[in-house]
Amino acid sequence: MVEGSEDNSQPPPCTQCQCKISKSSPFESSHSSTPLSEIGASSRRGSLSTFPQKVSRIAMLGHRALRIHVTTVNAFPSTLTKNEIVWACLVDAVGDVEALKKHVEELKLDHDAKEQVITYVWGACAQLRGELVSKACHKTSSSYNIPGNMSPSVLLETIQWILKNDTFLYDKLNLENKTFDWKMPFCNQLFKNLFITQWFGARDEALRFPDKFRKVPDSILALIATVIECSLNTWLHSVHTQVKFTDTQFKSHYSHFMKKLDGLNKSCPTWLKQFKRDLYLKAW
Repeated sequence: MVEGSEDNSQPPPCTQCQCKISKSSPFESSHSSTPLSEIGASSRRGSLSTFPQKVSRIAMLGHRALRIHVTTVNAFPSTLTKNEIVWACLVDAVGDVEALKKHVEELKLDHDAKEQVITYVWGACAQLRGELVSKACHKTSSSYNIPGNMSPSVLLETIQWILKNDTFLYDKLNLENKTFDWKMPFCNQLFKNLFITQWFGARDEALRFPDKFRKVPDSILALIATVIECSLNTWLHSVHTQVKFTDTQFKSHYSHFMKKLDGLNKSCPTWLKQFKRDLYLKAW
């Protein structure tokens, strides 16, 4: 336990260290003869209710696959590569199921239908991030005891301190004394809480795809850090205000946390590997 960042210096990292989406489909093959062209042209955005059954099946699989991609690979994929990323998720999701592979090939030849499916699947990015930031906003106040009995001026000072140098990442955070354990980044209890409730909860994606989650990719920790930071920002004016979790504002924050984790991978690989292992095992 050391003093928090009163002198604006960055706490040194971890000096205590010694230093695929499933190829099978849960859906049965479809023998529907509904032409892809029957997808409603009026709904450019696309929704499952407007798709023929065989298209809705691959759209659902692709949507789920992109949620896993956003979680374990890149939380803010570029819109410039939207088509390529979505199509790769669709192909990966249908796996070796011949009937579904055939439907994907048919979809590939129908420009309008393909565009609508891509738009629908792409919505998984905002959906996943939105779910997580919503959970963070609901849990941040109790996790950090904010605002508690703080006066507006004390609350503002506290929020500024907890955001400075990413202090909120650390374990044993004491707001009153402004101390934290600088040897334990990404170890604040809220990280474990959000990890479990988001990916081991109702959707149970970590249970369905354990190989994707077992090593806890850096992208998961960086995304959790980003949504917590966003939720803390809602108190920056001493009263609770809405902060939009947009790509424009928070993609750079996510990149910042990814770089921080990259630094930990280089300086404290043993510690970080063990921390991730413990985080995953304790989620079960």
